[in-house]
Amino acid sequence: MEKEDNNIKVLDEANKGCCMGRDALEVIMEKSDNKEFNECLKKYYD
Repeated sequence: MEKEDNNIKVLDEANKGCCMGRDALEVIMEKSDNKEFNECLKKYYD
């Protein structure tokens, strides 16, 4: 259940990031410890 809660939090932050733009993606990547997710976000950041 804890992993699901973390995933929900990450998706919530991603949603906020989509609304706020590139600077927000950097904040999300800093908060996330999921390397695969961060690599995916980095593609959009670059």
